[in-house]
Amino acid sequence: MMTRITNNKSGDAQALTLPRGIFPFDGSSSLEALWMQFKWKPIRGCDGRFILRGLRLRPEAISSYKNIVRLRPVSEEVDGIIATRLRGGGGLLSYEKKDGTFIHTLNTESGLCRKLTALDLFEQFCKKATFFTTRDRHLFITLDTVLRFFPDPERTRLGPHVSAIVRIRLALAPAVLHSLRSSSSRNSSIDRR
Repeated sequence: MMTRITNNKSGDAQALTLPRGIFPFDGSSSLEALWMQFKWKPIRGCDGRFILRGLRLRPEAISSYKNIVRLRPVSEEVDGIIATRLRGGGGLLSYEKKDGTFIHTLNTESGLCRKLTALDLFEQFCKKATFFTTRDRHLFITLDTVLRFFPDPERTRLGPHVSAIVRIRLALAPAVLHSLRSSSSRNSSIDRR
């Protein structure tokens, strides 16, 4: 089982148990739904990235989300790139060939982040993409910032783990802040006595 950290109304951290994920804390239920819907194969040497082979579908047919972003047009020299961020983390990167066909890759949060950075499209994606919450946007940018400290082979290997640490830490942040505020108010009332 996968455990997700959330906060209850009082700001205390609590754990919720969800079905086991491909990479715990590096994906989402939306990512897992796409994983189950199609036959994805891991991309060798790219933890958190999977390729869809044998189906000739447009990105809209794979992802029901409306936030599909064209990052690069098709040209004679390079494939076009279309990206979709999934609710809760991860995304779909589709490479459009000159003949109009697509190669689709399913990406965990760290896989999407790493590939967009490698393609030098991270900033463009963040400007154009729809993030479902401000928190999602901050998580994604924080993950990219941390991953850029690692050289490429380590970035790939450590990506899912770094994603888990970033997500857990940020999930616990409201509980820690609440605890600090409570402690601070208790200390100030003690000082007044």
